[in-house]
Amino acid sequence: MEKPQPQYLKLEEERPNDWAFNRPSEWEFFDRRLDRAEDAEREGDIVKAMKICREIVESCPEYLPAVNKLGLLFKEQDDLDAAIEIFEGAVGVGVACLPQGFEFGKDRIPWYWEDNRAFLLACEHLAMTHLEKALIYLSIR
Repeated sequence: MEKPQPQYLKLEEERPNDWAFNRPSEWEFFDRRLDRAEDAEREGDIVKAMKICREIVESCPEYLPAVNKLGLLFKEQDDLDAAIEIFEGAVGVGVACLPQGFEFGKDRIPWYWEDNRAFLLACEHLAMTHLEKALIYLSIR
């Protein structure tokens, strides 16, 4: 079965073996909405921040900054299972963008391309949340 391709987000080769995600112009609207979610979080209104992030993700599941923020908000609420599910979805979106000829170990998605950061952070958040869950499991055994 073929993996579904994201509608807006694409991975493009910028230099030999260096790949970068594009930043669709349609996302400027989502940037402003995410700013509102971050304002709500700073004001202590986590419920409102989560609601805004959910609305963004429902509108555009490939807008990874909002997906990451939603996962982090679940993590703040100690809902590690929900956070893992959210981060897995973000990583899945990025993986779906990998071109057929992408070679792991040879091709890179470097941090210095700013538009790669949301995907790379999703990978990091997923790994750290799994680790946190494992450490909690080990501490109660």
